[in-house]
Amino acid sequence: LYDHPVSYTYSARYLLNEFNQNNSSSSNNFFGIAPVQYSNGLPALTGSDQSLHRMENYFSHARTLVFGKASKDNFLNQFSDYRIIQLYTHATDSGYNGQPVIYFADTTLSLSDLFYSKKPATKLIVLSACETALGELHPGEGVFSFNRGFAALGIPSAVSNLWEVDNQA
Repeated sequence: LYDHPVSYTYSARYLLNEFNQNNSSSSNNFFGIAPVQYSNGLPALTGSDQSLHRMENYFSHARTLVFGKASKDNFLNQFSDYRIIQLYTHATDSGYNGQPVIYFADTTLSLSDLFYSKKPATKLIVLSACETALGELHPGEGVFSFNRGFAALGIPSAVSNLWEVDNQA
């Protein structure tokens, strides 16, 4: 266990997802979100907006939302149209309602907020935030985390963290 990476498949239903199909004919390649500053007093993530702007130069049809535009509603309304998503933000595995939460400029996104009516075009989501792979362990089902939540939507690949991220690094 200590010498090899471990991958976990969530359930048989997950295996039935048709990852090669998506319901969007979108050509949007990259969507980046970086609130940078937070209304709830969390420390600013200075430089995250600059990193996103550098990354968007590598993609055609890229969009970044920073500062106040990096809101929960903007994320929920747009993320499904993009193939690659990068979130630079704060997160915790146990928010005010006991669920994992991701912080946006205006409010938080709880794991239970991730219900979506159409299959996203997204193939990869990078969660550059603390503890996005942590959550409550349910025997027989595994960990209910953002990694699992995005997989349940049909996003086949996610990069997430088990630990706190050092902003300076």
